[in-house]
Formats: sequence, structure tokens, C-alpha cells
Amino acid sequence: VETSAALFVAPGARYTASLNGKFWSLNEWPTGEPVKFPALTFGRHKLDVNHATGAVDVVLYGGAGRYVVKLHVCIAGDSLGMHDEGGWALAIMGPGTREFELTPEARRLGWWVERLPAPFHPTPRIHPS
Repeated sequence: VETSAALFVAPGARYTASLNGKFWSLNEWPTGEPVKFPALTFGRHKLDVNHATGAVDVVLYGGAGRYVVKLHVCIAGDSLGMHDEGGWALAIMGPGTREFELTPEARRLGWWVERLPAPFHPTPRIHPS
């Protein structure tokens, strides 16, 4: 399924979010089931979405390489967004949320980032327009 970015800024849009990259452990997207790996392994971590505001909280401690935050649109009968496995890229970052940046399309659509204080580094909260 190819997802149009416009679906995520429409009034009442419903979506889930994943963080795609290499992990030692994660809460697997879309179910949130905890998974541990014997070594850094590619996976998709389920991120929290505030369904009242549409904001996505991005938390990552450590890591290796690049990570992509993706949104997965929900449809009737699919509240987890599983049919939209490929998703839409919202942001890209390095380990520990360093070098965090919205994709050009996300910026064009008016998404913006709030940096929340956290014990080790700021935690990005991404808001729709």
C-alpha cells in the first residue's frame, strides 16, 4: 500500500507510529509486544501517538546508524495500521535522537518538533500542522 502524506494531516486522521532501525530490544510495531535480540538487529519499535492531538513521542537511548520515524494510517477494521506496513517517513535521526530532522515533505505539510526535557537528552515530540 502506498500512503499519501495528506492522509496524516486530514482532520480526524488516525495512525500509529514506528521507529525503524537497529535495536537490542524494542516494543514491536504494531502490537507493542516486547522483543529482545542477541545483537543489534533491524526492527520496528512502536512509538506512542496521542490520538487527541496527533503528536508522536520519539524515545531512543543509544543505538547505531540511522533511524526513520514512520506513520501508518489506520482504516476501518485496522486500528493498528497493519495494512500500511511501509508507512510514510516523518523524520530521520541518529542514535539517541541526535541529528533529528523532519523529512522535507513533513516540513512542507507543517509538522513541527517540540523538544521535551529528558534525563539523558531531549526527547522529540512531533506535532501535526
